[in-house]
Amino acid sequence: MNLGNIHVIRKSFHALRQLCAQPPDAPNWLGSLEKTMWLNHLSGLLAASVTVIHAIEKKGRPVLPTTTWRIASIDFNHQYA
Repeated sequence: MNLGNIHVIRKSFHALRQLCAQPPDAPNWLGSLEKTMWLNHLSGLLAASVTVIHAIEKKGRPVLPTTTWRIASIDFNHQYA
């Protein structure tokens, strides 16, 4: 999973908030929305959520979300567990 760090997400959210303060009929509003990358971040987060849910529900595996936004799947059959 390749999610942005907190600084990247914050910058994107700030750009989204600024954009939402403008009238929706502003020229190239949709292009400006795309430039915020907010929808890309949401898409990545939803994809990561599906991966976690699949690991838990379908494979019965525990997962460990880390502070770097990566998901570590824990395999208790591993020799180091």
